[in-house]
Amino acid sequence: MVLIGVLTLAVLIGQLVVFWRQAEIMRAQTALLKSQHELAQLQAEWRRDEALGTFYRLAHDLVAEFKKTTVLPTVEIPADFGTHPRQMLREASRLFAPLGREFIFEANGVALRLDDYFSAVEAYNADPRDREGAARWQTVQHLREQVGRDLDRANSLISPELRWRYGDGTDYDFHKLCSMPPGLLGERESS
Repeated sequence: MVLIGVLTLAVLIGQLVVFWRQAEIMRAQTALLKSQHELAQLQAEWRRDEALGTFYRLAHDLVAEFKKTTVLPTVEIPADFGTHPRQMLREASRLFAPLGREFIFEANGVALRLDDYFSAVEAYNADPRDREGAARWQTVQHLREQVGRDLDRANSLISPELRWRYGDGTDYDFHKLCSMPPGLLGERESS
């Protein structure tokens, strides 16, 4: 009987050691899952921040590209039809996926409008003379402004705490940045 009692005690101690070891393993797995979850959240934030940076860099590159359109009617526009933002916007769905569905739709709208803009520039450059050329020039200017409005709509879909701004805290006004400078053709700046 003593032998059975000793063996029972040994089995009980063995089971306690196994249970203790399993509890340690479960604690380690829980900590690992928690750290993996935290890492996944951090990676999602990085992807979102990368998409934000891509959007703002692309928007400002377009502003620079549109400055080439600041010419008088009949002057050829030295547009870069293969500009990097245009190429990037062709992959808007992938690039901006971390910013959400609505943003993706708006970014694809910017891409389509930008293609319309370059088509209008191409048509204008083919024959910038006379009234028809002036009308094509007006279309180019209108589309340039519209791309700016589209960029503003996309920017408004970014939550305010993530939005990039000027140093004084005001939002970028892409419509204004993409538009023909006031006064170039004798127009008055409106406030």
